[in-house]
Amino acid sequence: MATLLLRLAGPLQSWGNSSRFEYRDTEYFPTKSAIVGMIAAAMGRSRTESIEDLKKFKLGIRVDQQGVKLYDYQTVKAPYTDKSFVTRRVYLSDAVFTVGLESENRAYLEWIRNALNAPYYALYLGRRSCIPSFPIAQNIVDDSLVDALQKSKKNNEKNVENMQVLIESDSGEYRLQDDPISFDSKYRQYGIRYMKSIYKKTPHEDDEYDFFEEIDSEVKI
Repeated sequence: MATLLLRLAGPLQSWGNSSRFEYRDTEYFPTKSAIVGMIAAAMGRSRTESIEDLKKFKLGIRVDQQGVKLYDYQTVKAPYTDKSFVTRRVYLSDAVFTVGLESENRAYLEWIRNALNAPYYALYLGRRSCIPSFPIAQNIVDDSLVDALQKSKKNNEKNVENMQVLIESDSGEYRLQDDPISFDSKYRQYGIRYMKSIYKKTPHEDDEYDFFEEIDSEVKI
């Protein structure tokens, strides 16, 4: 068993899941569809090409730094009309994540890492305006997903053992519709998957913490 570690850090990130029309929300952590899309972009895949070979991994996420939600309001003119409407886009500001991709095939993970290190298309953290601050692909370790996320070097000053960790599972507390089936703009399709929480503590507190609760610190621009 091996795990490829990724570092996702930047001034802004946005991981859309149920976004629709003029409201573009973000999850509090990277989505599987975004990770697979990033790999596809690195390999130069078009939106109409199959992605089945790119998502044969088990996903885990460690929240090194939670970040805060930031709201951006934009006025957009509707095409071919004089009408305009206000759109609302939500970002995570100053968030940092360590992401693990687990597979029994180490060569498969090396294939992904090589692509991320020399991407065909530019990589971004959910949206084109969200540029990563550091190289995304880190190292491959001979550990299970949970062990790799627990042992890997922390990306900030907090204690790794107390960080929130979410692991992809057959069942779990969190039901997400972000398992990509097709990125074709004419027929986008996503399946259901589940994630479970391994550690339920903040990086700086001892009490239990619900990762999906609304955070108090929100910024609007």
